[in-house]
Amino acid sequence: MKLAVICPLGPLDRFGYQHTWKPCLESFRAFADKVYCVASEPDVQMPDVEMISGPETWFEDGFDVHQIVFNMNLGLDRAMADGMDVAACQDVNCYVPNGEAFRGYCESLLERERPYGWVYRKDQLGPVMFHVNGRRPRIFNLSYRWRVGMDCIKKNGKTVHYEIDEFPEKEAVAYVDCGLEMTLPDLEAKMNYIRCYHDLVPKRKPVFDWGYWKPYYLAKFGKKRVAGRISNSYGKTIADVGNANFVSWELLEGLGC
Repeated sequence: MKLAVICPLGPLDRFGYQHTWKPCLESFRAFADKVYCVASEPDVQMPDVEMISGPETWFEDGFDVHQIVFNMNLGLDRAMADGMDVAACQDVNCYVPNGEAFRGYCESLLERERPYGWVYRKDQLGPVMFHVNGRRPRIFNLSYRWRVGMDCIKKNGKTVHYEIDEFPEKEAVAYVDCGLEMTLPDLEAKMNYIRCYHDLVPKRKPVFDWGYWKPYYLAKFGKKRVAGRISNSYGKTIADVGNANFVSWELLEGLGC
C-alpha cells in the first residue's frame, strides 16, 4: 500500500501554528509514503514534502474556506496521479500519535475495498488528552474518487458528514487536534483572519470577542471526557511549549483539570 497525507497550509509563523506545525508534520512523515502540502499563500514553503503551490491554490482576497476544500481535492488529484493507493486529509495543527496503528487501519480499508474511511478525533489542551469524541470521513481509497466537501465528502449525489460521538474502540488510530495551543493575542488574530467562521455560521460576529468564545470553548470541552496526561512524544513536544499564557491552559483552569 502506498499511503499519502494531504495537508493544506496557511501561514506557519503565527496564529499558533508556529507552536504545532513541526511535530504535526513529523508525525505524518513517520507513517506516510508521501506528504502533500497545499499552500493557500504564496510564501509558504515546507521541507521534505511534496509542495503544491501556485495562483490556483492561493487565497485571492483573504481567508476562503472554499479554497481550502479545493486545495484538498487538488492534493487528492496529485496523489492519484502519483500512484498512491490511499490518502488521508489532515491539518497542520493536528498529529497522529500512533502512525503504525493508523497505517494498519488504512491498509485494512484498502484490503476490504472500502471507498472511504474515518479519521477519529481526540483533543489536546496543554498536557491533557481527551478521549475520542468525533470522526470525519477523511480517508480515501483513491480508486473510488470521492471528493472533499465542507465538513463532508461527496460522490454522485451521496454525501457523508462529520459525526460527533464517542468511539472508544478507535482510540489507538485517532488523530489529535491541538488547535488551541497559542496565546490569546494569537487566537484573536487567527479568528479575525478567518472572520470567526462567520462565512459558515452567519449568526456569529466576524470580530473576535473572548467574552463569547471562552464560554463557548468551556462548554464544548466540558462535554468531552478527559483521558489523562499526554504520553506520546509529539504531544509532549507541543505541551512543553505552552504556559499559563496559552489559551489551552486558561481553559484547563476553567475546566478544573
